[in-house]
Amino acid sequence: MTKTRRIRVITGMQDVTIAIDNKILGSEFLLQVASELGIDDTQWLGLQYSDLHGRWWWLQDHKKVLAQKVRPIADPLIMFLKVRLYPPKPSALNDTTMQRLVFLQVQSALEVGELMCPSPRKGTLASLARQDSVLLYLETAEDLEEYGTWHFIVTRPHDPIPVRLSINLTGFSFTLNNRKYEFPFSEIESVKIKKRKLVLRHTSKAFLDSVFECPDHAHAKELYQQAVLHRKFYLAKNAC
Repeated sequence: MTKTRRIRVITGMQDVTIAIDNKILGSEFLLQVASELGIDDTQWLGLQYSDLHGRWWWLQDHKKVLAQKVRPIADPLIMFLKVRLYPPKPSALNDTTMQRLVFLQVQSALEVGELMCPSPRKGTLASLARQDSVLLYLETAEDLEEYGTWHFIVTRPHDPIPVRLSINLTGFSFTLNNRKYEFPFSEIESVKIKKRKLVLRHTSKAFLDSVFECPDHAHAKELYQQAVLHRKFYLAKNAC
């Protein structure tokens, strides 16, 4: 007998509730959600949910939805539609729903301090948000140095001082002692995970592997998945 579950997806605009069976994959469910919202291009999107311990996870594409760490008795299950890869030029997107999703997520990131922004520009963005000027807002936001960046707190071997490792569509970076270190995807041969560690192997044999350690395996896994996703997009965009 096929089991079904209801999932309510929070978008910040129009929420949708969909009944799914136990065979549907994460990628298939994301397509259903996007179809309900009239979104054609899902490459930028992901679905997030929390487990019984309050830990947030990205729904994995190639695994069955109900076989992941979803809450076993919640009805409906609650998930959030989020921008996972930030479009380089959201103001140029043809999809106005997708534009609004980026607008809402950038606005939220600014409010909670996840996105660093100079005070004058922050004031401009706040004013545009109050006016609901989505297009002008995006045109302003996409020029921010940290636009489209995800941050993770990590440590490095033999150094207990935490640093913020950042990932965007071009590669990795972190700042130490007021100096910024960058690792473009063009100079990275592979990205691997080893328990709590993320390992970057460089294309140049002159450099040793760059190793970053997370507080636990769950954080390392999230960092790894984001790293692989962003690198995959970079390689596809820059394929010869």
